[in-house]
Amino acid sequence: MQIETQQKLSFWFKLKLIFLEKIGDFNFYKAPKKEILHTLDKNYYRLKNLELSKTIQNLQSTLQALQQQNPLQKLKEHSLLLLQSHLKEKYQNKRKRVCFEYSDFRYKALDFLQEYPVILSTTYSIKSSLDLTGALFDYVVIDEASQVDLVTGFLALSCAKNAVIVGDTKQLPNVIPQNKRPLIE
Repeated sequence: MQIETQQKLSFWFKLKLIFLEKIGDFNFYKAPKKEILHTLDKNYYRLKNLELSKTIQNLQSTLQALQQQNPLQKLKEHSLLLLQSHLKEKYQNKRKRVCFEYSDFRYKALDFLQEYPVILSTTYSIKSSLDLTGALFDYVVIDEASQVDLVTGFLALSCAKNAVIVGDTKQLPNVIPQNKRPLIE
C-alpha cells in the first residue's frame, strides 16, 4: 500500500482515502504513521475475518442443502430401509433361532446359510468349512486384498456370484514364507 512507502501522506492522498475509500477522517491521519498502519492492519484483519466467517457460513449452508438433495445419500437410505424391511419380514415370525452343531456346516450347509446369510471366513477356510455343492454366495468381500495370496483368493472367488475386493496401495504386500518363494536366477 502507498502509505507504507510514503514518508508523509499528502493532503490529496488523505482526501482520497477519506472520501473515496471511506477510511478514517482528518483526525485519524494526524496520528503517527506507525499507529495509522497498525490501526489499518488491525481493521483489515478484523474485516477479512468477518468476510471469511460469512463465506464459511454460506458454504456450510450450501453443503447442507446439497447433502439433503444428494442422490447417493438417498440411495443409501433407501437401501438400508429395504434391507431392514427384508430382515423384518424374514425374522419377524420366528420365535426361536435354529442352533447348528459343528457337523451341520458340512451336512446342512444350505439350511445354515438360510438361517445365517452373512458368513465371515478367511480365504483359506471358505471352501472347506461349508459344503456348498452347487451353491454360491451372492457376494464375497475380500478385505485387505494385498494380504491374500492368489491361490486362496481364487478359491474364495470361486464361491461367489459377485466379488468386492478392498485394498489400497499403502498396505504391506503378501508375506510369502522363504520355503514357498520361487527361485529367481
